[in-house]
Amino acid sequence: MRAGIALLACIALSACATARLEPVTATPAQPGPPAITPVTLADLRGSTEVLIFPDIDVPTTVARVEEYVARCLAADRRVSEPNGLSIYRAGAEPYLGVTVATISRSSALGIRGSGVTPDLKEALAATVQGRPRCAA
Repeated sequence: MRAGIALLACIALSACATARLEPVTATPAQPGPPAITPVTLADLRGSTEVLIFPDIDVPTTVARVEEYVARCLAADRRVSEPNGLSIYRAGAEPYLGVTVATISRSSALGIRGSGVTPDLKEALAATVQGRPRCAA
């Protein structure tokens, strides 16, 4: 009988010692922007400006453009394109459009849009060159 009481006490204590866990709900991971496929330098026709980075490869350029957009233009609407991206504020025209090109082991950006100013070009170029800053 002692063994039965000991077994019953052990089962009761085990049930009490097991914490009840509440169900956990997880938010699904948000996909990142699609990969950008660079074009050739000749394909940058139609860009307002072309910025060439002779010592910076395409993956680095793409990462730094994404960094600039995330840091400096986060409040604006971003639209991914196969060869770059466009940023929209208000209206149907892009505030900033960026197309990425490859030149051998180097990279270039074709930029266009109503927001392209000398300060924006300089800020984007500085960011790609590893000196991040936002245009005023």
